[in-house]
Amino acid sequence: MSAAWAAYDAPLLQDSVSHRLDGQRREMLLRVHGMHCASCVRALERALSPLCSGVRVSLATNTVELIWEDAQAKPSILLAAIDSAGFRPEPIDDRPDLRAEQRERRALLLRIGSSGVLGMQVMMLAATRYTEHQAIDPVIELIMRYAQWAMATPVLLYSGWPFLRGAWLSLRDLRIGMDVPISLALLLAYLASCSNVLLRQGHVYFDSVTMFVFLLLLARWFEGRGRAEASRRLRELAAAQPLTALRESGSGIEEVASLALRTGDVLVVPPAAAIAADGLLLSDWAELDESLLTGEAAAVVRAAEHAVFAGTVNLGTAPLRVQVTATGFGTQLSYINHMVHHAQSRRPRIELLADRVAGWISLLVLLAASFGALAWWPQSPQTAFEVALAVLVITCPCALSLATPAALAAASSALASRGVLLTRVDTLLELPRIDTVCFDKTGTLTTGAMRCVQVLPQAGFDAAHCLDLAAALEHGIQHPIASAFHTRQPLLHAEQIEARPGHGVRGRIDGHEYQLAGSSGEGALTWLSLQRQEQEIARFGLAYELRPDAAATVAALRAENLRLIMLSGDGTSAVAAVADALGITEYRSRQSPADKLQLIQQLQAEGSRVWMVGDGVNDAPTLAAADVSTSLVSGSALAQTQAALLLTGKGLGGLHAALLLARRTRRVIRQNLAWAACYNLAAIPLALTGNVTPWIAALGMGASSVAVVSNALRLSRVDAGAVSKPVSKPAANNLPAVIAS
Repeated sequence: MSAAWAAYDAPLLQDSVSHRLDGQRREMLLRVHGMHCASCVRALERALSPLCSGVRVSLATNTVELIWEDAQAKPSILLAAIDSAGFRPEPIDDRPDLRAEQRERRALLLRIGSSGVLGMQVMMLAATRYTEHQAIDPVIELIMRYAQWAMATPVLLYSGWPFLRGAWLSLRDLRIGMDVPISLALLLAYLASCSNVLLRQGHVYFDSVTMFVFLLLLARWFEGRGRAEASRRLRELAAAQPLTALRESGSGIEEVASLALRTGDVLVVPPAAAIAADGLLLSDWAELDESLLTGEAAAVVRAAEHAVFAGTVNLGTAPLRVQVTATGFGTQLSYINHMVHHAQSRRPRIELLADRVAGWISLLVLLAASFGALAWWPQSPQTAFEVALAVLVITCPCALSLATPAALAAASSALASRGVLLTRVDTLLELPRIDTVCFDKTGTLTTGAMRCVQVLPQAGFDAAHCLDLAAALEHGIQHPIASAFHTRQPLLHAEQIEARPGHGVRGRIDGHEYQLAGSSGEGALTWLSLQRQEQEIARFGLAYELRPDAAATVAALRAENLRLIMLSGDGTSAVAAVADALGITEYRSRQSPADKLQLIQQLQAEGSRVWMVGDGVNDAPTLAAADVSTSLVSGSALAQTQAALLLTGKGLGGLHAALLLARRTRRVIRQNLAWAACYNLAAIPLALTGNVTPWIAALGMGASSVAVVSNALRLSRVDAGAVSKPVSKPAANNLPAVIAS
C-alpha cells in the first residue's frame, strides 16, 4: 500500500508537505477523511503512535498533526499507515483535493438518496404490518416480504457500507467503536428478517433497517457540514497560497510552481492576484488585502522595502514586484495555518473525559441490549428482539463525543476569522474564570510609534521649518523616536548623517551642521533638542500613541467586572499618563521582568485568575506564568511562544471578543453535555420498557447528534467582535490619541 504514497518521499514534495523542526525531526499536517467518532481518533493514534513521537488528532476539523524522526519513518509510511487504518489522508498544505471531496459528497448523497427512496417503498409495503384486523392473502404477503427483502438488501450493503466497514475496522483493532452497535443492530434486524421470510413466520424488520440507515446517513451529512463550517478558517488558509507564481528570469517572466520558489527570487504579482510567498516589496508602494491573515477588512498600504506576506491580495491597478524572503512552511500564512490547527487539535480534559465516557457507553449499550432481550424473552421473543434493537440504536453516544469538540472548533474558527488565533484551545474554558487582567504598556497599549505633540522654537525660528529640519535628519532611520517625524514629508535634504546611540543624530543641511538629541524636561513627554552649530534652536515634545481601540477595549473589560492592572518599566509620570488616558486606576511603574513575575505569582497566591497581555521579550516570563496569556503577532517571537492567544490585527478588540465568545462557548458545551446525558438517561429506560420501536430509535439518535452540532455552530454566527464604544476621555496633554512615553 505504501507504493501509492512513495512520491511524497521525494525531497521537493517532502519539503512541500512537511517541514524540519531540527536536525532529526519533521512535522506534517494532514487532512484525514473518514473520521466520525472518538473511536476513529483512537484508531488513528494507535496506528501512528509506533511511528511518530507526536500525534495530535482533531475530530472537529478532521486533521492530524504528526511529528517524527527520520530514523522512525518516512511520509509514505505514515500516509500508508493512515490508509491501512481505514482513512484517506491528504496533505493539508497542498491545494485541497476539491474533486475528491466532491466525489465523497456525491457518494454520500447517493447513499442517502438510495436509502431514502428504497426505504419509503419498504415502509409502504410494511404498513400492512401495523394495520390491525385487515386480512391479507398469504401469497400477496409473501410477495411483499420478498419485495421488502429485495429493496432492503442494497440499502444495507451499499448505503450502510460505511457503518459496516467502520465496525469491521474497530473489531479488527480489538476496540468497540460507535459503528459496532450500529452495525450489530442492522445485521441482527436484517438477518432475522431474512430468516423469517424463508421460514414464513414472525415479523420482518426491513423497514427499520432502511429507516435506520437513512437517518444515520442524514445525521452524518449534517455532522460533516458542521465540521466543514467549523474548520472553514483552516481550509481558507490552506487554499490561500497560489499554486503558481510569475517569476522574473533572465529571459523575461516565467510561470513556475509555488513549490519551486526560492529565497531571493523576484515575483511579479498582477492586480487581484495573491502573493505566493513572503517577501520584501520592491515597488514604490502597494495596496493590499491582508484580511485573511489579520482579520481586518480594510485595505493596507505598504511602502517599498516593507514586508508583505503570502496569501495577501494586490488591490492596486498595477503589477507589484516582490523579492522572496520565505517560502512554504516559513511563511506567515503557514505559521498562522499551523497555529489554527494546533489550537483545534489540543484536547481539553473535559473532551478527553467525554471520549472515555462515550467508549464505556458503547460497551454498556451492548450489555443493556443483552439485558433487555433476556428480560423480555420469557414474555415474547419478538418483543425481546425489538427491545434489543431499539437499545442498540437509540443509545449510540455520538452526541456525547461531539458535544465538546464541535463547540470548541466552531468558537476557535470564529475567533480566527476576527484576527484572534488560539494556540491552546482549552483557553476558551479558562477565560471565563479570569478576574484580573494585567497589561504591558509599551507596544501593547501603545503602538510603539511616537508623535511630536509640542514644538517650542527659539525666538527668530519658525516651528514648521524646525520640523522640516528634524524630518530631514531622521529620514530613513528606524527608531521609535525617528518615527515621530516620518509622517512629515521631507522638504530638505540632510547629508553626512551620523546616528550614535545615546547621542542622537547629526547631519549637514544647507551648509549648516544640525544635531537632534535627547533633552530633559517637565511632565511626561520625551523631549528632544534641535541644535545648530551647538546652539539650541527648538525643542520637541514626543509621546507614544495609544492603539486606536485601546480605550474602548479597556472600558469593555472593566464593564465585565475585571480588575485591570498596567505594568511598565517606564517612569512613574509616563505610566500615570497612560493610565489616566485609558481610565486604569491601578498601575505599577519601573517594573523589571522579575517584578512583573512576582506580582503575577502574588495575585495567583491570593486566589486571582490572571490574564497577561504583553508583546516583548521581557514579558515572556509573565506570559508563561499567567493563567491565560495573550501576545500580538507583531510582538517578539519569545512572547508569541508563551501566548495562548495571538492577536493578528493592529488593535486590542480581540481581547473582549475572546472573553465574550469563551463565555458563550462554556454555556454551549454545558448545554451539549447536558442534552447528551439527559437524552441517553431518558432513552435507555424507554427502549428497555418497549416504548420505542427501532425506527423511532433511529430517528432519536440522528436528531440528538444533529442538535448538538447545530447548537455548537451557533458560536460561529455570533458577532463576538463587538466591543464597547470608545470612551470620550481626553488623553494626556489634551491630545485625543496621544499619551506620554
